Amino acid sequence: MKNIVIDFHVHVFEFETLTTNVVDLISRAYPNRNEYDALSKKYANPHAFLELMEQNGVDYSVILAEISPLSTGIAKNETVEAFCRVSPRLIPFCSINPYLHPNMGEMLEDLCLNHGFKGLKLLPPYNYFYPNDKFLYPLPFVCCSRKTWYTCEFSYGLFNFC
Repeated sequence: MKNIVIDFHVHVFEFETLTTNVVDLISRAYPNRNEYDALSKKYANPHAFLELMEQNGVDYSVILAEISPLSTGIAKNETVEAFCRVSPRLIPFCSINPYLHPNMGEMLEDLCLNHGFKGLKLLPPYNYFYPNDKFLYPLPFVCCSRKTWYTCEFSYGLFNFC
C-alpha cells in the first residue's frame, strides 16, 4: 500500500496585498525580491504547482486563503477557489475574518456548499480574536451540520512580524 503524502499548509502565491513586515521577512529568505517575484509568478500557475508536487512526491496539497490585512495580507477565497479548480489534488480551505465578515456561518456554508471549499482556516493571533469568542459559535454547527464534515483549522503560527 502506498503512503499518501498531504501537504496541509500551502499558501497561494498570489496575494492581493502583503504587509511590509511580510515583505521584509520574504526579503530575508531570498537573495532578492526579483527572485521571489519570479518564483511566485511561476507557482501562481496551478499546473506548475502540480508539477512541483509531483517532483516532490506530494499527492495532495491543502491550499489556504488568508484574510489578515493587518498582520500578513490578503489571499482571497476567490483566488484559492480558481487555483484549486484545476485538480482534485488541490484542496481549497477558505478564510473568514470575523471583523470583515459579520455573517460567518452563512458565509462558510456558502463557500463550502457552492464554491467547493473543504475546510476553514482561522487565524486568531493574526486577526485579533480568541478561539472561544462568542462570534465564532456558528462555525462548528456549519462544519458538522451536513453529511460531509468540514475541517476547521486554527492557526497559531506566530512570527516576528505580528
